[in-house]
Amino acid sequence: MARGTDWIFGGTVLASVALESYALAALVASSFAPMRALVHGSPVAAAVVRGLNLTALNAVAVTLIILLLHVVTAAGRERDGADTGYWLEHLAEGLVGDPQAARPRPTRAALEAMLQLQDTLSGDAGERATELLRRSGLVRAGALSARFRTRFSRLEAFEILARARLPETLPVIHPFLADRDDMLRFAAARAAARVADAATAPDLAQRLAGTTFGSRAWLEILLIARAPLPLVRTLLASRDPAARWAAVEAVGRRYLLTFAGDVAGLLSEDDAELLAAALRALARLRYPPVGREALVLAAARSEPDFVRLQAVRVLALLGGEEVAAVLWDRLADPSFYVRQAAARALETTDATLLLRASQSHPDRYGRAMARQALPVAHAA
Repeated sequence: MARGTDWIFGGTVLASVALESYALAALVASSFAPMRALVHGSPVAAAVVRGLNLTALNAVAVTLIILLLHVVTAAGRERDGADTGYWLEHLAEGLVGDPQAARPRPTRAALEAMLQLQDTLSGDAGERATELLRRSGLVRAGALSARFRTRFSRLEAFEILARARLPETLPVIHPFLADRDDMLRFAAARAAARVADAATAPDLAQRLAGTTFGSRAWLEILLIARAPLPLVRTLLASRDPAARWAAVEAVGRRYLLTFAGDVAGLLSEDDAELLAAALRALARLRYPPVGREALVLAAARSEPDFVRLQAVRVLALLGGEEVAAVLWDRLADPSFYVRQAAARALETTDATLLLRASQSHPDRYGRAMARQALPVAHAA
């Protein structure tokens, strides 16, 4: 229900608009008095006065409608929130007690409560919530497919399916993975990635293998995928540069050590973006590319600064005189971020050389960066 202050506010605004509208109408109408005297009650003057009155009434009516819509919308939101809260409490009790006692009625509030439980719970509790949602019948593939009439209804249905994460609903999503509408195709892929489990993910990976997305779209799909391994494996073998970049990036962000060797094999790539992604993934995985040290050293001397930055971060995982020499050189790098990464790498691999760099490095920016990276005792 609407709060009392809502009615007070609405009434005050309505009264204010009404008074201002009629005051304006009276003021303008009074200016036509000389004209009415000249034309002796001409119909033109009467029509002008009626028009002013209608304008004032229209302003009051529009204000009243806006205020009523505001009150009705606020009351609806408050009612939906209360219903959802009720069902959340009721369903949570059913998860720890008798699940049959928590079977909800097919209402929007019950559906939202179940989806919130799905978003919140994990582990055994999440599995019980999934089973409760499945038995409730609130997410039925047939009912949702019947709503696929407009673009908005399809997007809304995809969001419901993604949050429900019921693998049996995948057949409803599959036809839209090849849709000509880019937004619908992306929404369907997102939903399918969230729904597909370990058993259905390989089939989804094959269906998405020929799909075209941008690199950021692919990355989002991989980051939210419920079972990412089959999809990452498929995209790593793809010829699409955007898909390969996203797969490598997902390996690092999701700490998929299974693919560390495959990522290390990309250090000989000519594509600077893909090479930087591979180096970044190895640094995140803390995986030293043994046997490919020469490729990392070459990347640390390459032209793009973003490649040098990621290569220096990987050098922190390695050791040896040649690595130390390259890090010494990178302290004089034109890029602030590369110098910073080189100082941090020396801090972990050769603190003695870092101390010497803070005192005698030929580049003054390198000396300053080395001093910043030194432990407090040495810096003093």
